[in-house]
Amino acid sequence: MRKPRHIETLEYGPGKALKTVDPVLTRIFQEIRTIYAPADFPVVVQGETGTGKEGVARAIHWHSPRRDKPFVAVNCGAIPEGLVDSEFFGHERGAFTGAITTRKGHLEIANGGTLFLDEIGEMPLALQARLLRALQEKEIVRVGSSKPISVDVRVVAATNKDLKKLVDEEKFRADLYYRIASCILQIPPLRERSDDIVMLARHFIGQSKKKSRARLRLQPMAAKALSCCRWPGNIRELKGCIEVAVARALASDRKSVSVDDFLIDLSTAISPSRKEAVASIEPELINYRALNPNATIMEIAVNFGLDYHFVRRLLRKHEKNQLVK
Repeated sequence: MRKPRHIETLEYGPGKALKTVDPVLTRIFQEIRTIYAPADFPVVVQGETGTGKEGVARAIHWHSPRRDKPFVAVNCGAIPEGLVDSEFFGHERGAFTGAITTRKGHLEIANGGTLFLDEIGEMPLALQARLLRALQEKEIVRVGSSKPISVDVRVVAATNKDLKKLVDEEKFRADLYYRIASCILQIPPLRERSDDIVMLARHFIGQSKKKSRARLRLQPMAAKALSCCRWPGNIRELKGCIEVAVARALASDRKSVSVDDFLIDLSTAISPSRKEAVASIEPELINYRALNPNATIMEIAVNFGLDYHFVRRLLRKHEKNQLVK
């Protein structure tokens, strides 16, 4: 009988959760609960694009004493240079052309909560200096004002670059780096988490099922193909692939997602042949059936997350071989 795998679930908001069976992420999630979230020091989440860094940041906030205060996410690489000060520190009415009302900045809005600085490696050097001062002094001054405003925020930053290398290249301020990098969490790419790939794929299929009310399954060969792909775009790329595959399966009025539904390049995957894939699954099914002789084919299929007809064919083939012997 196949032993159930431990699945780590980390709640990061009402009705939202991150799940993983990867041992590295499992350890990170457990440390978030017990170490990083309860404390109040800054954290840098580092990893390739699409690995779920914002989800980890939200988990840190959700498990922290600041959970009832705002979580403000800012993409540091998407703010126009002329609006940087206004976006982060706010402005008074009439401070510049177009400032028709007083506006709070990100730091003031996040007061008491968590400020998530996504792609912090893209932050302009001039803003880095002003941000460092605001974090050290715990106060800001709106554009067009001279009155300081007290702010208390916890910074969680994310980057797909090596910040220490940027510091060495003088593209990131060393003083800000040492201010925010009390702890660096390295998130592994999806290609190193093969078990998570299939679990996430089934999760995304489940989300699509809720929208369409259809009953869709992931065929075993499709799961094998997904787990063998390298996924350079990580979770974001996998989600897009599954959304397209589900749409193709529904358009064909089928109840399962197959390899043919994937509009991805499988040439870069170390994909096993169908014969090898079946050979890896068959012994587990046969052993489970031997230990649970009264189990129905549907029960076995659900337990293994496999297609009903696929399980039935394998078990019937095994029974015929036993009769021949």
